[in-house]
Amino acid sequence: MKFELNNPTKTALLVIDMENDFVKPGAPMCVPMA
Repeated sequence: MKFELNNPTKTALLVIDMENDFVKPGAPMCVPMA
C-alpha cells in the first residue's frame, strides 16, 4: 500500500459543527428537514 504525506504548509483542517450550523432552527445554514 502506497503512503503519501500531506504537505503541512498546504494542508488545512476544517471542523464543522453540524448541530449549530445546519440543524439548529434559525442557524445560518439551517436545513429544515435535517
